[in-house]
Amino acid sequence: VSQSRYTQDDLTVTTGASKTLVLATPVWDDVNYPIVIRTTGAGIPTLTTFNGRLTKPQWAVNDYNMCESNEFPHDWKEGSTCYFHCHLDTNGLDATNRYVNFELEYAYSVNGVWTFPAVITTGDILIPANTADKTQIIVSLGNFTPTGAKIGDHCVVFLKRIASTGTAPTNNPWIGMVQMHIQKDTIGSRIL
Repeated sequence: VSQSRYTQDDLTVTTGASKTLVLATPVWDDVNYPIVIRTTGAGIPTLTTFNGRLTKPQWAVNDYNMCESNEFPHDWKEGSTCYFHCHLDTNGLDATNRYVNFELEYAYSVNGVWTFPAVITTGDILIPANTADKTQIIVSLGNFTPTGAKIGDHCVVFLKRIASTGTAPTNNPWIGMVQMHIQKDTIGSRIL
């Protein structure tokens, strides 16, 4: 774009002392909690071939993963609600409806002191009949508002697949990470 079309006063940004741009309307982003398989055994998702040389953790009932702790980003809109979800990949095709169910436990810090909310259970999540093999389904795992938390505080997540009431998939699905959908209302870091 040629700058000759615009005068220098078309855009004025005033950031104040903290040099942070504040957005009038918040935007959304994800905090990622990767599923990292460090060991094998009962209750641990199995790292299996997804396609070619690509692998992903495959989740049987009662498999679980303790995800790494993450910081609330410096552009997070403090006091806003956070939404947990994962991207489940189907493994094979079932001709009838199938269901999965999850528990998510999380904790967050407020000025270094941890808050331990209750465990969230999703209830049966539908995988519709005839869903193609390796179809990605976004699974809502619940939400929370981290009361009193500020940028720089932490959140930690534990995910477990539990038995569903409805019929489970013939083959165990893959899940590669948990994500926390957050609102952002600044560009640049606010001062802690």
